[in-house]
Amino acid sequence: MKKIIFLIILTISYLCVFAKQDDTVKVMQSDKVPVIDGISNDIAWNETSWQSIDQVWIPWGDYVDSSDYYGNYKVLWSPEKNLLYFLFEIYDDVWVDGFEFNGSNESYNYDIIEVFIDQDNSGGVHIFDDKVVGTISEDAFSYHISIDFPSEDSVNSNFVALDFDGTGWANNLIINYANHFPELALRKSGDKYCWEFSLKVFDNTYDNESPEASRVILKQNDIIGLSVAYCDNDDPNETPKLRDNFFGSVFVTEENYNNHWMNSDDYGILQLIGNPTSVKSSKHESQTNFEVYPNPSYGNLKYSVKNEQLGELNIRIFNILGQQVYKISRSKNNYENSDNLNLEFLSSGTYIISAEINNITLNRIFNFLEN
Repeated sequence: MKKIIFLIILTISYLCVFAKQDDTVKVMQSDKVPVIDGISNDIAWNETSWQSIDQVWIPWGDYVDSSDYYGNYKVLWSPEKNLLYFLFEIYDDVWVDGFEFNGSNESYNYDIIEVFIDQDNSGGVHIFDDKVVGTISEDAFSYHISIDFPSEDSVNSNFVALDFDGTGWANNLIINYANHFPELALRKSGDKYCWEFSLKVFDNTYDNESPEASRVILKQNDIIGLSVAYCDNDDPNETPKLRDNFFGSVFVTEENYNNHWMNSDDYGILQLIGNPTSVKSSKHESQTNFEVYPNPSYGNLKYSVKNEQLGELNIRIFNILGQQVYKISRSKNNYENSDNLNLEFLSSGTYIISAEINNITLNRIFNFLEN
């Protein structure tokens, strides 16, 4: 028995250390953008898979218990708004804020999130102006997003998003890129901190004097470099402040454990995909519960649709190209309809499952892994 318990603990520890965001995060197009209010109940978020922020970058390879910190995020895109949308859910037992921007960047010693983005996934050094030192990633940013938190269950939208600029260490600048984020909200509920925001994307012609001139038009199949991270300080009373842990969404080597802020070579990857079935508006939407599990699936997938609607229920599965690969129809005569689907014919990958009844269509993303 002791040996079994040890193996279970070892397995959990292994997953905590080595779980990371997908090798390529499939970012679904949303026809309904979320309301930026720090509440994760929007229909658009329900269709999008969580990605982990649990790689311990500092101290590299360390183990941190989930009672101290646990984090994940979601991302989607809107062609209508031409924006990326992010949702972070961070569970942190101690919140340390109070950073004041005075021209320098010590924000990483407080509890903040970081977003590392490289518009064309080209990689390269991005810390200073490429026109002077010859780097190639003027489209890459490492946003350090800091905010003072208000009272319980209220929202704060007064923030800074800091990154380096200038031509070298002799004349480096810290720029506040908050105007790259049209909307941002942070809401606290107990130890849960819900960050929600939208983000503009720029190409390698970026110039602080005229940023909109370099803004890109997001489109399906775009490949974007992206990682996210969380800085965690566990002692609100220390002076000066000092970061205890740094958590990221992708694996990094011990040699490059803290390179993201200046080099985009190790960023993760996003691919923008379409939405094969649009979510249709209905007064019954909020009364519908559509669940699929387990996720990922290794052969069988169970769905459950709970609502007051009766009639023909269509269950469809689409690949990331929007091609239908599976369909069944059921007669829904009760509040709940559920079934097990044998999907062993699928190849490993990301899929969208759609439930359609009357004027309601709901989508969920799931991952299928071949045994």
